[in-house]
Amino acid sequence: MNDKSASGKSVWSMPMALSWVMWRDFDRVSDAKTFGDVWDIDGQDEAAGQILTYSEALERFLNRAADGELPITMVHQGTLELVVPSPEEWAHLSLDYDSDLSERFWFTPRRGIRESAPRYRSATIRRADVLRLWEPRDDGAIEPAENSGKTAEQAPKRRNRRPQDQDRVKPFLDDLWPHGIPDRSTLKDADLIKAVGRAMENKKQIVPSRETLLRAAGRKE
Repeated sequence: MNDKSASGKSVWSMPMALSWVMWRDFDRVSDAKTFGDVWDIDGQDEAAGQILTYSEALERFLNRAADGELPITMVHQGTLELVVPSPEEWAHLSLDYDSDLSERFWFTPRRGIRESAPRYRSATIRRADVLRLWEPRDDGAIEPAENSGKTAEQAPKRRNRRPQDQDRVKPFLDDLWPHGIPDRSTLKDADLIKAVGRAMENKKQIVPSRETLLRAAGRKE
């Protein structure tokens, strides 16, 4: 990667952040210039490493913003002022796309008259906030230290195998499948990950990586 890669940026665009939630892969984040780029990589087969679909990632992303856990800075399209919507405002905030698939946000008032609502564009999110809520994969994905001067290839790889993360997952596995986790012929890895992730999100828990979820379920060494 070069210095312009996603791993070296402290602020990400909305497509970049969504790409991270979907893949946890810095290379794919670097390629996500528009929503169109994100859609192009959505739905590729699970073996390629995709964790969530675009719609699942967007739902979780906006839920975190609505909970006040993910500050998203946007530009007011009329005044050009920088705005960080409050959690209460997110109940009325919808996502729309320009014709070139760049991002644009607007508030939808309760009466449903979109034209009278203030519009926002150029959403940006701090990389540190995204990585805090959606941890790097533990199969070698790299998170370089900010201002380290090192590229992703130069930075040492680290594996985030933390038993405590698996311990956080296990109660959710027990609640979902009190009589034992079905085998893969009945419950695919992707479906298991989605079910556990949704349950943890509902309890305001940070969802660990795909690999950690599978290890907690006894499906990965």
